Amino acid sequence: MVSNGMCLIHNDGTLIVPFHLVSHVLERQESGGDGLDEYELALLTSLKELSANGEIPLPNVPAWLSWESFGAHFYCVRINSFLALGHKELLVSDILRGTRFKSAVFQTRVHIRVAKVFRSNEQYGPDIPRTITQHGAGYNAVDWTEGQYLQVVLNGDGGPGVDIFFALKRKNDPGYIVVLDQRKRLGSQITQLGLSAYLSKIPGKPKFMDNVDLVVGLMSNYSKIEVDEIPNSMFVASTSESSKFHGSLFDHPGCTIAIDVNSGLQTSIQQLFLGVQQKRDRIAESIIEHRKKGRIESFEQLASIVSELGGELDPLAKGRTKF
Repeated sequence: MVSNGMCLIHNDGTLIVPFHLVSHVLERQESGGDGLDEYELALLTSLKELSANGEIPLPNVPAWLSWESFGAHFYCVRINSFLALGHKELLVSDILRGTRFKSAVFQTRVHIRVAKVFRSNEQYGPDIPRTITQHGAGYNAVDWTEGQYLQVVLNGDGGPGVDIFFALKRKNDPGYIVVLDQRKRLGSQITQLGLSAYLSKIPGKPKFMDNVDLVVGLMSNYSKIEVDEIPNSMFVASTSESSKFHGSLFDHPGCTIAIDVNSGLQTSIQQLFLGVQQKRDRIAESIIEHRKKGRIESFEQLASIVSELGGELDPLAKGRTKF
């Protein structure tokens, strides 16, 4: 399988199936899925939904929403993968494997069940109810803590500090671990001060829940998270850790969001260049001025403009640029 490009073996023995093979697996299962059990079907469904919602960039869908949607579907794929392998109880750290975290709460054993993505009308916070309604689906309501499915919830529009949340029921004690996930697209490095500012914006625990602990995540697919110490009950994954957390899906289109040089902000565009921050900002400002005269149509044109400005494109820029 390795010699035929069907999988990769890392130095630590981990077997990785590249994400571009998922569509081929799904095509084969269309006619042969009758022999799958409940959990294998759930995994198949979550892979289909990930493919349908993330692999083809949609022109009317903002990049930040694609990043959120990918994250929610990724959690479903991971949780349903464990179920398909026969695991109905996990450590919280198993679900967040590949991120950086600290404190004993991540070693809490929790129950899992079939996971599905649910886009909510309601916003996470102290006043969120147990029963939430689905965005754009009339009155389709679910219990996001105790229902039939483990609801991986995309937070209601404008919900502060949280993009994705879900509740995990403790195995050995009453109550829950609630996972909160914030997706960031910052161009600048995230420091200890920035991390503290982010934590200060996280809403408190839901009032209706007893015996609940929060674990708070910060996911950045652009910038580094350079901190001396991870705060208690927090997990982080910066761009350099994406492959550890996302595995073979780290270069999925929904995870590596392209930068549009004809509409992107300065903080996004400057990430395409090498050099010190001031120089990258100056080139990005010049690119924004240049595009007012007309669209930049190709990578070759962009490279020529950057060269004339005395700059240099990052070697990875070609794979991250759209026009």
